Amino acid sequence: MKKDLKLFSIFTTFIHIAIWMLVIQLQYDLSGLWESFTTLLDGVRFVDEAFVTIPTLVVLFYWNSHFLVPNYLSQQSWWKYVLGLLISFLVLFHLGYFVIEILFDKGYESGFEETIHFYDHSLPLHLIVVGISTSLGISNIAMKTAKQKEQAEKMQKAAEMKYLNAQINPHFLYNTLNGIYAQALEEKAETTTEMILQLSEIMRYPLNNVSKESILLTDEIAFIENFISLQRLRLGEEYPITFTQIGNFNPIKIIPFIIIPLVENAFKYGVSQKNQSPIFFHLEMKQNELFFSSKNKKITATATKSHLVGIRNLRTRLSLKYDKNYSLNIVETEEDYTAVLKISI
Repeated sequence: MKKDLKLFSIFTTFIHIAIWMLVIQLQYDLSGLWESFTTLLDGVRFVDEAFVTIPTLVVLFYWNSHFLVPNYLSQQSWWKYVLGLLISFLVLFHLGYFVIEILFDKGYESGFEETIHFYDHSLPLHLIVVGISTSLGISNIAMKTAKQKEQAEKMQKAAEMKYLNAQINPHFLYNTLNGIYAQALEEKAETTTEMILQLSEIMRYPLNNVSKESILLTDEIAFIENFISLQRLRLGEEYPITFTQIGNFNPIKIIPFIIIPLVENAFKYGVSQKNQSPIFFHLEMKQNELFFSSKNKKITATATKSHLVGIRNLRTRLSLKYDKNYSLNIVETEEDYTAVLKISI
């Protein structure tokens, strides 16, 4: 794979050099430029305008296609892109003008008698370069987006196949729980009945949503609430667990299973029956930003090492779906562990 990427990079570089050589040949004539360069080395004070124009054209081309377009135009920051392009254009274009002026002052001659003629010749070339480099930058973004989409689809299919291969056991367990639930009802075991019901609801959620690209946020909230209820039954109703919710979540859709890993980690590494360490969850929808945070005491020293894989997988899924429109920050102290997730919807 690395070898293929290296070969592709070399091939791309060769293509760029070849195209630039063709453009220079058509515009200036390579043999004539070489002749001008050798005479300049021999001490003749004559500078071909191409020696000034070509470097500024090359810099403008790659600065626009490889920096301005990917960093601003692709993020739909139109005013930043236009401003950056305008400044870059003016700086590079006038740089050639000032270099020509300096050379004239030092006694060099050029094919142009006046610098105004340099403007007339150089301006159209710089405008053409801006148009071509913008098109190239947009094409590169489209190709990158297509590759990311293909990668996301492959990962999704692999995850679905892996889950489907193991689904017989969850279905068997789910059906068995229904049987136990019916028996518990007959025996009037209220606590056992409630725990089985909560566990059944928790199992139903992944079975129904594993292959979906997006789900209602309210469904994920219901899943979290069932999970917390089951933990309360296990730990006791007096255990200090807080889940606050602010905002209207009804129309919002997200990819499934992006909040529950943070909730699971809090219970996995922050539960202590001895000290009954509190666990806090907060979910808020403000304007177009979804905010979720979890905070718990660090009960086990291995907490940071054990959950790294899960957090890494979560970041990958978030990145593939939301690109730069999310942030997941983990704040860890000697006593506390806090996770903060923000998503621009």
